[in-house]
Order: sequence, then structure tokens, then C-alpha cells
Amino acid sequence: MKSIFKYMPSVIIPTICTLFITILYGNFLTPDQYGEFNIFITTISILDVIFFSFISLSVIRFYIVYKQGKEVELLSTYFISLILILVGLFIISYLIFKENILYVLLGVSGYGLFTFYSNLLRVAEKALVFNIIRIAVPVSTIILLGLNIIIFNKLVLKSVILSVFAPYFITALILTIFYIFNNKIKLIFNKDIFKETISYGVPLIAVGLLNLLLAASDRYMINYYLGSEQVGIYSFGYRIAELSMINITNMVIMGIYPSLIYVFENQGKDSAEKILDKMLDIHYITTIPVILNLILFTKDIVRCVFKNYIGAESIVIYIAFGTFFYAMSFYLNKAFELTKNTKKMLFSLILATIFNIILNFILIPIIGIKGAIISTIISYILYIMTAQKLSKKVFKVKINYKKLAMVIGINVVTFIIVYSINILLPKIMMVNVIIGGVSYILIYISIIFILIKKQVLVI
Repeated sequence: MKSIFKYMPSVIIPTICTLFITILYGNFLTPDQYGEFNIFITTISILDVIFFSFISLSVIRFYIVYKQGKEVELLSTYFISLILILVGLFIISYLIFKENILYVLLGVSGYGLFTFYSNLLRVAEKALVFNIIRIAVPVSTIILLGLNIIIFNKLVLKSVILSVFAPYFITALILTIFYIFNNKIKLIFNKDIFKETISYGVPLIAVGLLNLLLAASDRYMINYYLGSEQVGIYSFGYRIAELSMINITNMVIMGIYPSLIYVFENQGKDSAEKILDKMLDIHYITTIPVILNLILFTKDIVRCVFKNYIGAESIVIYIAFGTFFYAMSFYLNKAFELTKNTKKMLFSLILATIFNIILNFILIPIIGIKGAIISTIISYILYIMTAQKLSKKVFKVKINYKKLAMVIGINVVTFIIVYSINILLPKIMMVNVIIGGVSYILIYISIIFILIKKQVLVI
């Protein structure tokens, strides 16, 4: 738990910032503009996965292995590889994008390098610097967006892109200078390290692309069939759900994964399996109440704060439910990553992604956005079921159904109590949300604490 708490600022503060940024988007971007912006971000994510992810993910796995004696060789090899990729990407971008090359390169290089350094700092357990850069980027984005609103009284797509990605690029540039001046990056290229990285990391490119297709292919299809305005409404609802669910999961993963690698390398698979089991228990306890709170309060929040996006509230609730299962795969995938069986992750993703795309093709033209929601939920459930079955062959990660049922029961009881309180309160939307949300947290934590103390619920 200590590992989770020391990285908590890097999740809680950026989440608050992202919520504030989302409010700015909701009030200064039309659904059509937000749809176009979301398509751009998704495109940047795809390019990042293709060109950078195999290195930024490999540094987490191999840093602990090479830390003693070959740290400089590892970091230098990775940095040189990233620079060469950027040069190649510049040439490709110029040929394809031309007029928008600045925005594409700023987005891909800034986000890609930032992710690499972010992962490096996390696995090196530089928690203070990690927290600072993870907080500095969204805070800088808020400042830049605020300046645009103050000066121009509006937001336009290009200014939003610069506001979002320039902080990533500048932070990555500062960190590069820091590592070079501290002799952590030199003109050294280790072919053996690069070959091992290719063997481990390249399958992760396919995994990343399939993850993106699973999570974002529906946006391209909605854009094709229904237009960018519907993409904006769908993406906005998706963003709120993702903001609530994925950030909690990331906080747990950030804190535990470096320790998990250390335990696996030094204490063996059995000890690592026990940690993963506990991580899943924490996942149930932290994310299920989020879904119930979204059911209670999303409608009021959207109608009060995001009037341009009324209609997105149902998307939030259903996507949050699907994301609960999707986030579980983050833990199950660690079994493949630890044992370097990254190729085995592909099957569950391929199956779920193909199923998702087929369902989207069938359902979106018939029932619109609801079709994308249905296909997403079904695909996520299929994904987690397949991933669990495959992971058993390399790592015994158990889904404790008894504990899951207990946590669901606690949340149902809390939900009924808070719902009853809300009925008695005056119908002032944000007052209801604040009182209801605080009541839910206090009641839920109290019940969990009592059950843990009495050893009815063991974590």
C-alpha cells in the first residue's frame, strides 16, 4: 500500500486537472470540435503505439534487470533508438501530413518521449520527480487553455492541440538535457539489449494497437456513419467514464508494478502471484463504488456542468461498466509481461477486437451510439474472460468471486442508503451530488473498515 500512496499525487492531482480541463472542453468546444479533437488524439495514440511503445514499455521490464552495471547502456540504447525513430517519423509525416506536420510531430514526439521518461522514473522509483512531471503537464495545459479563453474568448482546435501537447514536449526536452548532463545517456548502442527489446517489445506494439482498436475503433465508425458531432458526444461520455475508472487502476498499477517485477525476479512466481491477487482485490474495492456513483449522479452533473453534451450521461454509465472489466485485464496482462510471454496476450485481444469491429459495423448503422456502447461492453467482457483463461497457463491469477460478490453487496447497500438520502434532499442538482457523493464515500469506507477489522473481508 505504501507504494500506491507515494504515487497517489501523480494520479489524484492530474485527475482533478483533467476534470477541470474537461469542463473547459464542455463549455468552449462544440461536440463537433470535440469530435475532431478526439480523432486527432486517437491518431496520435496509434502513431505512439507503433513507433514508441515497444521501448517505453520495455524500459519498465528491463531497467531492474540492467540497473546494476548496464544502466547507461540500456538508457543510451533506448534514447538513440527513439531519436532515429523520430527522424524516420519526420520524413513519413512530411510526406503524409505536410500542412499539419508541426502538430503531428509535436504530439507524437512529445507524448512518446514523455511516456518513456515517465516509465523510467517510475521503475527507477524516483517518485518525487515522477509526481512533479505528471502534475506539471496538466497544470500547464490548464494555464495555456485559460490564456486562450482570456485572450480570444474561445478555444479552437489548433490552440487546444498546442495547449495539450506542448507541455509534454517541453517536459521531455528538459528531462533529456538532465539525463545527458548527468551522463546517464551517452553515444552507446548495445545491439544485444536492442535485440532483447525487439523480441519482448514488438509483440506489445500489436497488443497496443489492438487495445486502441478495441477502445477507439468505434469513434472512426461513428464519425463515418453519424458525423463528428456524434463522435464528440460519445467521446465526451467515454472520457468521463475513463477518467473515473482507468485513473484509479493506473494509480494501483503505478505503485505496485516495479515492486512486482522485483519480487518476481528475486522471490519467484508464487510470491508475485499473491501480489497480483491482492491487486485485483483492490481493483474491486476501488472501482465498483465509482460505477454506482456514476449511476447516481452522472445525469445531474452533465445537465448542470456540460449542457452542450446532454445525452452523454447514459454513455458514461454503460462505458464505466465495460471499463471495469477492461481494467481487470491490466492486471491479468502483467502475468504475460512478467514471464515475457507477450505474444500470448495477442489472442485475447485479437478475438475481442475482431468481435468489437464486427458488432460496430452491424449495430452503429442500425441503433447509432447505443450500438457502439453495446459492442464495447460485450467485447470488454469477452476480453477479460479470454485473458484470464490464457493467463492460467503461465501465471495463476485468481479472480476471487466470493470477495467480488461481497464488495458488490456492500456497494448495493450503500447505494440504497445514499439513494434514500437523495430522495429526502431538496432538488438542487450540484448540492445533491456533493452531499450524496460525500455520504457514499463515508458510508462505504466505514463498512469496508469494519469488515476488514473483523476479518470478514481480508485484503
